[in-house]
Amino acid sequence: MSVFFDVAIIAAAVYFLWLGFKKGFFRSMIDLVIMSLSALIPYLFAPTLAEQYYNSFINDALVDKITDLINQNGNAMDSAKNILSLINNIPGFIQNNISVYGVTTHDILKILSGSGEKSLAIEELLKPTIVDIVTIFIFAILSGITFFILKFFFRFMFRLPKIPVFGLIDSTLGLCMGALKLIVFTFLFVVIMKSVLLVAPQNEFKQNLTSAIDDSKVFGIVYNVNIDMLSDYLKLY
Repeated sequence: MSVFFDVAIIAAAVYFLWLGFKKGFFRSMIDLVIMSLSALIPYLFAPTLAEQYYNSFINDALVDKITDLINQNGNAMDSAKNILSLINNIPGFIQNNISVYGVTTHDILKILSGSGEKSLAIEELLKPTIVDIVTIFIFAILSGITFFILKFFFRFMFRLPKIPVFGLIDSTLGLCMGALKLIVFTFLFVVIMKSVLLVAPQNEFKQNLTSAIDDSKVFGIVYNVNIDMLSDYLKLY
């Protein structure tokens, strides 16, 4: 399966470079603007929308769930383990984020043994990880919506005149635009793929898929670079 990912990313590279060469500079530049805005608009607004979504739909339910878990057991260690299992049951990327943010049973025990509103304190501890998950989903959804709206606008509402330029120069510049489009495309593709992996059930196919990504020679590098970019982006907020 790892070969499939390598072939797919190579095919995508050939496609975007050939398309840029064929379309030329001006038409390829419009496509690049559309793809760039499809990444830029979610980049700017996804964290804010994720925060609002968390506060409106997740916060209260999470506090109630944590309170129930605390009240179910008189033993603080059992309560801490149950709360930690609550976030561990959220699939995929969140488990990596737990290690990033350093959420451990010891941290939860420290809150449980202290004073004050324990459920709220634990919720604040878990919030960054969950908000990151919501941000990834909103980024992917907003990216798709923005792309189709802009594609419709430029195709039907704003027709550019064909500007004659020297053929080879135009095609060469279009090739460069194609390379830039490939870079933007791979980032958006990784975000969407990560969103799919988040909701995919934990089974043998998902494990094989993850292993195939890790084992792929070309796609693995592209995927990891974009995941690092995504992680850096999430840390900014």
